[in-house]
Amino acid sequence: MNDDATEEIYSPLVSDACGLITMNRRALDQFENAVKPGGVLLVNSSIVPRKTERHDVTALYVPCNDIAKEVGDERTISMIALGALLEKTGIVPVDVAIKSVEDILPPHRKGLVSINQKAIARGAAFVREGKA
Repeated sequence: MNDDATEEIYSPLVSDACGLITMNRRALDQFENAVKPGGVLLVNSSIVPRKTERHDVTALYVPCNDIAKEVGDERTISMIALGALLEKTGIVPVDVAIKSVEDILPPHRKGLVSINQKAIARGAAFVREGKA
């Protein structure tokens, strides 16, 4: 294993993903070609300085870290991305995901329900407002 754990990316090998969320530059560089044509590529534009060169995918540029700060908890970046992806794809209705947070968080995390719900809603709103 690399001495610098931040250099490691652990992910299942997928060669024809219908969607991809990249939270850092290395993930975008390494996995963007795994998205099949017509798929969705979400890039955390807060920390990824480049855009995809692919024209056969729908690219979303969402400043997940910046929005998470606005929401009030930087740990919600993945929920921001989830909300944005759900809004764009419709694979699960955003309101269903928001309601589900309460059911899926373990009892010791119940204090985080509302902030995660807010983060999903804000990620979806970012896309709905045409900002992605």
